[in-house]
Amino acid sequence: MITGEQVLHAIEEFIYHAVVAERGEKTALACVRALSDCIWLNFRGGSMYIPSGYKNNCQQRDDAIWREFNGTNHADLGIKHALSTMQIYSIIKRQRKASVRKVQHDMFPLPPEQASKKPVTVFVIEDFLPAELVLCGLNESVAKDLANRVSIFLCKTFPGVLVCITDEMHKKYNNDGQQGLFD
Repeated sequence: MITGEQVLHAIEEFIYHAVVAERGEKTALACVRALSDCIWLNFRGGSMYIPSGYKNNCQQRDDAIWREFNGTNHADLGIKHALSTMQIYSIIKRQRKASVRKVQHDMFPLPPEQASKKPVTVFVIEDFLPAELVLCGLNESVAKDLANRVSIFLCKTFPGVLVCITDEMHKKYNNDGQQGLFD
């Protein structure tokens, strides 16, 4: 069973190694702490679900399914792409809407906050973490890129995992710098 500490440790190592070579150890450790704080503030005492397959070429996969779809091969596409038939129906429905949107403009668009369908964990990492990374000394574009890479790494490394984020985990990493990364 994968624990929250194992997940946090893995993404901390990822962000540390991504930053240390170009920005130095001080900035890298600040980014690690920012990541830990961001996750704890958004999931403390609760569960963090890491989606399987999100950002792992989902759009490319969906496009391929749409191209291969002939109107009657839902089950075959499900087998080929290791998805349920219901997931194939959902993908076809989304792709059909996207195809229509390319030709017709939406007369009643949703507000941006309602249009986003990102899983919560991905949303937190991609939308909240960059601001924290900027405070650590990274410029905005580098921070956004790093947060995106963290999100992809997390989804590829721990797909479909549900972990509990505890207060004890946060205390371990905020004990006057005595413990933390790689302990």
